[in-house]
Amino acid sequence: YKQVDHLQSMIKKYQLAFRNYRDSVEIILVINGPEDGSYALIKKIIQNDQKFVVKRIAGAGWGLGVLEGLKIAKGSFLCFTNSARTDVSDLLRILAYAKVNDQTVVKATRMVRESWLRRLGSVIYNFEYRLLFNAPVWDVNGTPKVLPKKIYQELKLKDVGNLIDAECIAKCFAKNIPVLEVPIKSTQRLGGKSTTWIIPAIHMYIDLIKLKKNLW
Repeated sequence: YKQVDHLQSMIKKYQLAFRNYRDSVEIILVINGPEDGSYALIKKIIQNDQKFVVKRIAGAGWGLGVLEGLKIAKGSFLCFTNSARTDVSDLLRILAYAKVNDQTVVKATRMVRESWLRRLGSVIYNFEYRLLFNAPVWDVNGTPKVLPKKIYQELKLKDVGNLIDAECIAKCFAKNIPVLEVPIKSTQRLGGKSTTWIIPAIHMYIDLIKLKKNLW
């Protein structure tokens, strides 16, 4: 949603990167939020490319989009990521780590932020997260995240808002599931506008406390 300005270039990069990929791959593009022309544009771009699936859902929310995409995913490894903030080369590297760590959740850890305000907000959020969940990660919201399907099924993720990443990692540590962090530097947004700002960020800090009480 709100990424129509860069969809064509993004999809073309994915098509090129996965054209000769050794393993079978399914790329699910989930569109949520109000109609902005994304669905029709994606259908036009992908045409008969069997690697791509596009799903349009009525509701909004990062977590809802992730869950609806994973619900129809067929692979033995499942991955979710923010298309506006993912460099395909980072995705390929994280997939490579995941393939040789099939009992592990593999996630990106972003090493560079766009502004000092976002960096400060991230530090506060992740410090609070570590205190609440005793989970030693410094970028809980970093994507891509790759989960073996059996681990995904075990976690039973349910958050439909902005806390699905926090829920995922907290449940991993609660169940002693290893989490491997892979550092990446490419965090420049490809298009659209970020929905995380001061007031929504404050709500996320408060929502972490609620998540702690209702994790299971």
